[in-house]
Amino acid sequence: HTAPRGGDGGVVCAELSGAATQATVIWNFPAGSRGSLDLVFQLSRGFGGANISLSDFLAPAFDAKTDWASGPSASLAVLPILRGGRVAVGGSETRLPLEQWLRLRVSWVAGHSYSATIVAADGGGRQLWSGAFAMLKTALAMPPSYLRVRSLGPGGVCLRSANASVS
Repeated sequence: HTAPRGGDGGVVCAELSGAATQATVIWNFPAGSRGSLDLVFQLSRGFGGANISLSDFLAPAFDAKTDWASGPSASLAVLPILRGGRVAVGGSETRLPLEQWLRLRVSWVAGHSYSATIVAADGGGRQLWSGAFAMLKTALAMPPSYLRVRSLGPGGVCLRSANASVS
């Protein structure tokens, strides 16, 4: 399943415009106990942080607690990208470049593991980071079927394409 790209192959961006707003992009894809998701994204100038998460339910875009909640309202797995593009999960740390298209590939076996790799999307596809998502919910979890990208500050996240392959 591929997310719509718009008539001109456009881009959608999530960026906070004020302290009281939420900036979230949500995409629904077919559920599968095994699968992978490819996302082409860019961190904007002045990037203030974002959470990229997989979920087994549709959470309201304005619900800031969903990313790190516990219990049935939790996301399945979250990849936090900190201010300035810093990724630090499971002992693997790097700083992602701003204003450059990147490709995130997430692979999963529902309830067991969520791994991720980020590569430069242009040219040779040089690997920039590889590690595991922070798993939040394993017991009674359904397979993921929602991608949620939530901006945490100014200089948000732009998405160019998303593609899921599930079984």
